[in-house]
Amino acid sequence: MVKWGGVGVALMTFLWVSLGRAADSQTQLHWNITTAEPAVGPQEFVRLKQVQIRHWSYPGQIVVRSAALGNRRLPTRDILAVRLRNALVVPAVSAWQLVLRDGDILPGYPMGTRHGNIIFHAAGLGIVHIPFNAVAGLRRTPGVAIPNSLADHDSLYFNNDSHLTGAVVKIGRNRLVFQSKLGNTTIPLSRVNHIVLGGVAVSSARPVSGARIVFLNGASLHTPKFNWSNGELSLVDPAGKAISVPIQQVARVGIVGGRAVWLTDLTPTRIHQVSWIGDNRPIRNNRCVTGRPLRADGKVFAHGLGVHVNCTLTYKIGGLYKYFMVRPAMDDSAGAYGRANVLILADGKVVYSGDHLEAGMANTVVRVPVAGVQRLTLKAVDAGRYGVRGRVDWLNAVLVRK
Repeated sequence: MVKWGGVGVALMTFLWVSLGRAADSQTQLHWNITTAEPAVGPQEFVRLKQVQIRHWSYPGQIVVRSAALGNRRLPTRDILAVRLRNALVVPAVSAWQLVLRDGDILPGYPMGTRHGNIIFHAAGLGIVHIPFNAVAGLRRTPGVAIPNSLADHDSLYFNNDSHLTGAVVKIGRNRLVFQSKLGNTTIPLSRVNHIVLGGVAVSSARPVSGARIVFLNGASLHTPKFNWSNGELSLVDPAGKAISVPIQQVARVGIVGGRAVWLTDLTPTRIHQVSWIGDNRPIRNNRCVTGRPLRADGKVFAHGLGVHVNCTLTYKIGGLYKYFMVRPAMDDSAGAYGRANVLILADGKVVYSGDHLEAGMANTVVRVPVAGVQRLTLKAVDAGRYGVRGRVDWLNAVLVRK
């Protein structure tokens, strides 16, 4: 009895120490924080490096600690992004990806529909509920583009390249019911390559406030509130259902609708694109127009807009912001061929002009006052190269509130 009692005590001690170390390791994670405070010099914003997060509630305050700062409290509104130092995002291998209208992506598989929501088993997150009107579509192949369709119908694309238009009635784990001119038809999901859901986009000068959580498995989800404490991140999905995940699964957190607003969080009120040799090149959020990562002067950028020359974008900003910051650049993939001129207009008046952008040029921060401005326009124009590889990047395009 003494022998087994000793083993039991030893085992309990080992578990207690192990759990203590695990909890300790959660608090020892180091994060880099980008604030919404403008920086002096070549950077857009002031950054706090290698800090520990003690507690964070959204909306509310974040409590951080570092050797240089000690304990510090910051309003969440003054945070733009929080990134795990040395985080490596490895996309999960899954049967499907659920693509949301705000750009979020969830790997996993559908489980059903109920009360206007798609019930989806997301890798690493478990069961989430997403309103139909928040979903752009589903895809089996990650490279397939799922647009924010404005059509009044849904489109079903099969593995043999044929497609059918109509309306998705419900989706299950292995099949869906699709209403078309053929009536209601039950179709095995194994025959489907991707689905595009139609809907009406609403343009706004102010994005929906919340936080975008990006996980190490590549999943991303917008949430209206969360609580970060004791090694757990507790949040709600778009349908208001509670989810809890370990902090160690989080790669970064972006604040949406705070003091600083990425231009990619707004929907353009007007897009005018002159086709290049009959080939339309749609704009890309946080990607080069080719679909590859934004890369300029040898550096990769996480945020920005990728366009082809002869593209004009107009945004309604409603006089809500103090200034606009951006780094106009030619994407490195353009090589020696691409060349462009760029213009920024505020209520139709040119406030910045940049000529002869070429790949490899050092990109610098452009700061444009926009107090009272209702419409912001970005123009990328060909500069004598007939549009060949005219791949313009509007890097780190961000609006800052008053």
